[in-house]
Order: sequence, then structure tokens, then C-alpha cells
Amino acid sequence: MKSAKTESELIKATPNVHTFEWVPQNAILRHPKLRAFITHCGQNSLAEAEKIGVPIVAIPLFADQLYNAVLAKHRGMAVHVDIRQLITDKTGKVLGTALSRVLHDASFRANAKLIRKKIALSPFGAKEQLVRWVEFAAEFPHLNELNLPTDAELGWVAYYSIDAILFSIGAIFLAILALFLMLRMAFRRILAMANSRNKVEKRKERTKNE
Repeated sequence: MKSAKTESELIKATPNVHTFEWVPQNAILRHPKLRAFITHCGQNSLAEAEKIGVPIVAIPLFADQLYNAVLAKHRGMAVHVDIRQLITDKTGKVLGTALSRVLHDASFRANAKLIRKKIALSPFGAKEQLVRWVEFAAEFPHLNELNLPTDAELGWVAYYSIDAILFSIGAIFLAILALFLMLRMAFRRILAMANSRNKVEKRKERTKNE
């Protein structure tokens, strides 16, 4: 388990958990005894797990990790755990259930191995695709059919998206104006209610004095 020093102190009493400040992740994932990979599901971690064929317990935190976790779950190689479930008194149960599913349900490992095989047998690797596209660009330097219409054909308003920009500005202005009017109306109503209360209190005081 990779962790910081402070985290290591928290779990040092657990004898079957070994903590390290840094580990070669790729080498760990390739270890023959590895059965599951608990990860935040960053892009690199997901790519390595797919290439090696390791099932995942995905605990995403933010940004692209959320999408990557859903993607891994959709591919049948991961169990997705919501991070909010791990800040309750049921943390151990939630994490244990997810890990148990990955370890005992053979479909997760089978799907991970299938994805690994698809990647390995992909018709064109990254290097080959690069070479093919470079050769294609050299053979056809002018791909006019892919060009967008010129400003002369579109007109400068459409070419520079002036109409869309003006529409967006107008919509934003109307939204701000509507919000301002609503706030002003609410403020006036609050003032009217406050003035009404003051008048009632003054009348009560006058009545008492009389």
C-alpha cells in the first residue's frame, strides 16, 4: 500500500497491511500474485490496469477520475466506490464488500484480461498510427475538403460567431436584470413589513402613554 508517513502511522497496528512511501506501480500490477488494484482511477493508473489486465476497486476523488471510474465499471473490470461512503462509520463494510466482489466474482478478472487482449491485438499500435498519419499528411498536403467555409461564404457575422455571442450576452443580461428586479422587489417588501411593524409598535406605545 502506497501512503504518506502520517497515513502509515495510522495503520501501523494492522499487521497484514504493508505501507510504502513510493512503489513502482507498473511492476506491482504485473506481479503474478496481485488480485485487485484499489485506485483513485487516474488516467495513467487506468491505462496501466487495462494494459496489464488487473481488476479494479475504483475510488475516484475529482476531475477525470470520476469519468474513468464509470468507464472501468461499464467495461466490467471495476467496482465503483463513492468516496462519500468512506467517511462514515460503515467505511470498513463498504470497502470490504467492494474488494470481496472483485476478488470472488471471476467476471471482473475475465473482463480485465479481455481488455488486455484487445489492446495487445489492436490492429494498429500508437507508433504505427503516427507513421501512417505522417505519411498521409505528406502525400496529401492540401485537404481542402476538410476546410470550413471562408468568411466570404459565411459572412463576417456568422464567421466570427457574432450572432451567437450577442445572443449569449443578451441572455446573460436578461438573467441578471431579472435577478436584480426580484431582489429589489424582495427588499422593498421587507422594508414595507419593517415599517409596518414600527408603526404598530409606535401606536401601541402611544396607547400605553395615553
